[in-house]
Amino acid sequence: MAPTIGRVALDNGFHGSIPGDWVAPPPQNIQEDLIFTRAEYDKVYSDSYYLVTGHTPTFEIGAEYDGKIYRKNRHIAIDCGCVYGGTLGVYCFDTGECIYSSKNEKE
Repeated sequence: MAPTIGRVALDNGFHGSIPGDWVAPPPQNIQEDLIFTRAEYDKVYSDSYYLVTGHTPTFEIGAEYDGKIYRKNRHIAIDCGCVYGGTLGVYCFDTGECIYSSKNEKE
């Protein structure tokens, strides 16, 4: 089961393990699913929880999110692509503020 904090579900891969109204059978090959499964960013997974994900750089969601935190459909994607030269993003749940580092200068 994905860890939750209040009404927030933290998920880095398998998106079917969230409690409450979010129910899915366990995957056949959980290691493969944890590595290769990506969230559907146009989908609202739960009306009860916010989904917070990493593992997929936001530039893969759309060019307009390159280096920015994605916030739509009760989904917050925080991987801003730092390892690819993007920023490191932090989302504050208390204020809704997005905080970013300067771009990571790749060597």
